[in-house]
Amino acid sequence: MAERKSVNKYYPPDWDPSKGSINKYVGQHPLRDRARKLDQGILIIRFEMPFNIWCGGCNEMIATDSEDVKRRKMDDTIYSLEHKINEKQKAALANQRIANLSALSSSRYMDYGAKNAQLRRIFRTEKQASKKLTDENKALQKKYSLGFTIDELKPSDIISSQLVEFKSI
Repeated sequence: MAERKSVNKYYPPDWDPSKGSINKYVGQHPLRDRARKLDQGILIIRFEMPFNIWCGGCNEMIATDSEDVKRRKMDDTIYSLEHKINEKQKAALANQRIANLSALSSSRYMDYGAKNAQLRRIFRTEKQASKKLTDENKALQKKYSLGFTIDELKPSDIISSQLVEFKSI
């Protein structure tokens, strides 16, 4: 039964899901004994040594096969020092990146009204040219009673038409 409790597979006979989670019903944390010092900000972690080392605090050898239990405190000075350096570097990079993006954005969209008007003017002229071309093509189709659509004239069409030679038989 201890094995089933350790892997959270034990359900007491008088428990049903309407009474809440099994951990709440039994009165235990999902991390079991490892969470006994969470109120102090300490999470107990387990690890196995990859090779033999000497402990710097108590001068005892920690063997390869032995499982050691260590406590990681989130507000521990060494732990926070190791992680705050990375956080400060990331913050500095992020601030620099935000400043660069802001400068780029402000230079690109400084006078967005004029840029919008210029772009709309370009679209208008392109639309008028396209409409004029389609009207001319429709007029040709109607004039010669063509049953197919006429595509746009391409430079390769002009070159190939100039290379055609007509001969009488």
